[in-house]
Amino acid sequence: MTEEILRSTGLRASYITHLFGMNREVKVVDDVSLSIRKNEVFGIAGESGCGKTTLLKLIAGFCRPPLKVQSGSVEFMGDPGKPLSLLEATDEELYGIRWRQISYIMQGSMNVLNPVRRIYKSFIDFAYPHMGRMAEKDFRDSVTAHLDKLRLGKEVLDSYPHELSGGMRQRVTIGLATICSPSIIIADEPTTALDVVVQRETLGLMKRLQRELGHTIILVTHDLAVHANMADRIAIMYAGTIAEEGSTKDIFEAPAHPYTQHLIRSLPHIGDKERKGYLKGAPPNLADPPAGCRFHPRCPIAIARCAQEAPSLKACSGGTRAACFLAD
Repeated sequence: MTEEILRSTGLRASYITHLFGMNREVKVVDDVSLSIRKNEVFGIAGESGCGKTTLLKLIAGFCRPPLKVQSGSVEFMGDPGKPLSLLEATDEELYGIRWRQISYIMQGSMNVLNPVRRIYKSFIDFAYPHMGRMAEKDFRDSVTAHLDKLRLGKEVLDSYPHELSGGMRQRVTIGLATICSPSIIIADEPTTALDVVVQRETLGLMKRLQRELGHTIILVTHDLAVHANMADRIAIMYAGTIAEEGSTKDIFEAPAHPYTQHLIRSLPHIGDKERKGYLKGAPPNLADPPAGCRFHPRCPIAIARCAQEAPSLKACSGGTRAACFLAD
């Protein structure tokens, strides 16, 4: 088994606001425990609003009001034998690992580039402070060589973001996230707004860099086809909880949770003319989630116990771990 590099245990977090004399708590991450290994691509899938991006913020140590952690921990094993608690770390400790150890490809990343600064200035802003005492000339040479791996010419450094295509801007953001050779790259919907041809090229590029540089990638997307091509293991989220977790092969061949089974059945297949089914109802309001299993109001096989007790992840015969009393 590959060595563990990051672990979350019993993680619970909510958005807590006080507006117009009313307190509101949105329970967006509920008892999430994950173990992520070195040199793997770990996928997190789920529909919009299920808590994927918030979970990434907690994993990266970006916990700021109104987001508040109620319980649990996130530990980064970058230094063998000395795990760092990312939720309790000081600003100085977090600054020491960001970009050098943990970097972030943000959702809508093509729009994070400053429109009035040339691309090279973005590398100066993001990466140069984390490159030690490197001379700026050496840093520019390093950036140029890194962009060459991304199939981007050195003239890109003197361009403004609007002068580049969407695919080129996406590759620039991947370059920003990988220039310091971090241990973990968190990628939040890295192929949003890209057409399928550029999407395939971008994913292939990320996979090649991961193999060459030995990164661990935590990949979040609602597109299961992307996970099928990229991820070694997948966690399926529903309404702030982990419904199922396992290897990509096991998730697609033997899904145990009814929600995962529905997601797999809904995928299109070439030549398949059968009408796809759908789940009745809608995801729960996380400000007032249902008791018991959060999926039970929509589950086709729910029993009375499901409305009273929240299931924990358990090993299933198909090789995955599922939070379902009737998984097998």
